[in-house]
Formats: sequence, structure tokens, C-alpha cells
Amino acid sequence: EGAVGGHAYRLDELIVETDLPPGVQLAWHGVNSRNNLEQYLGSEVQRAETDVMLVPGHSEVMVRHDTIAERPIAPSEGLITLKEVVEGVAGAGKGLKIDLKGGATLLDRVLALVEDRGIEDEGLWFNADITAIGEAGFRTLASRHPGAITSCSVDFLAPLVLAASDAAHDVLKMLSGWGVKRFSMSWKEEELGADLRCVLLPMVDWG
Repeated sequence: EGAVGGHAYRLDELIVETDLPPGVQLAWHGVNSRNNLEQYLGSEVQRAETDVMLVPGHSEVMVRHDTIAERPIAPSEGLITLKEVVEGVAGAGKGLKIDLKGGATLLDRVLALVEDRGIEDEGLWFNADITAIGEAGFRTLASRHPGAITSCSVDFLAPLVLAASDAAHDVLKMLSGWGVKRFSMSWKEEELGADLRCVLLPMVDWG
């Protein structure tokens, strides 16, 4: 019923989460700076996504998307701590998706920050590569926060989906046994993505 001009848009001004179908949730991606945190807290989006890691020279858990190897810290870069993000999100009564970029060494410290602020499981989402926190890490998350969402990428399953789908099913069942509730995949290869979805959708509760 019309068009909007411009080059940048705020999604929360076009649609609110109550308008979405059941099982579809919005997450404000990349709340890794003070500016993004302030914008998110002023929005109607109910969940923030942030990336956590240890940064040389900083004793606290920091939020940043790129590793130091991928992108060195610029002199003007204003890093903020996970504690600041957690306090802002908890104070606003919102939810938080934490991407554990730093792996298993961060897990206990991240959980301590979250648990200290009393964020309910329903507002928590933990994401990590299986090589980052492994079986033990996902089982820890499932044990300490059984009501939270846990997820991992399964892009590595693409060859198995095409060549040995039964083996792909077995891997997904194994990951589910660890406590992983959701699986993510890249959409860069459209045909492969469709094949992968055929395997994933019957097995995963996307709600």
C-alpha cells in the first residue's frame, strides 16, 4: 500500500513483535557499543544480541563482534563490558542473546554476570560454535538455565545433508542431547540452504 524513501530504516518503527507470527522473534543485532545499547534500550525490540570475548588489557568480559586477529582495536574504539550490557538489558526488563565468541573459558564468568542480575531463563539465549564450548559447555547451559534458548551453527553439516542425510540426522540428535535447542545456518547458498532446511525443520522446535 505504498513505499518509503531513504536508505536506513528502524524495523521496530515498521513492525512490532506482537504483529509477528508465533515462533518469530526479533533480536537487535550487534549491541556491542554504548551507542547501539542506548538505541536498543529506546526501541520496542525485546531482545538484544551481543558478542562476548576476552580482550587483552581488559580484566572484564568485553563485548565485540570481531576478534583482535580479525580487526585490531583502534585507538578511538570505545569498548564496553558485558556487565554494562547486562545491567542495561535487565534494568529495562528485556531479553538478551549472548554469542560466546570467546569459548568455554568465558562461560562461568558470563553466567555469573547474568545470574547476578537475575535475568529469567525465558529472557536468555546462548549461542556458540560447538568447537567453542563443546559438549560440556552446552550441558552446563542446559543444567543451569534449562528454560533458556541454546543454539549453534550447523553449516558444517552441509556436505552430510547432500551425501549422507541419515548421518546428518544423527549429528543433530546428538547435539539435541547436549541441550542445543535451535540450529542456525548460512543462507548464502540458496539451493544448499533448502536441502539443509529439509533435514532441520522436522527436528527443531523453532518456537
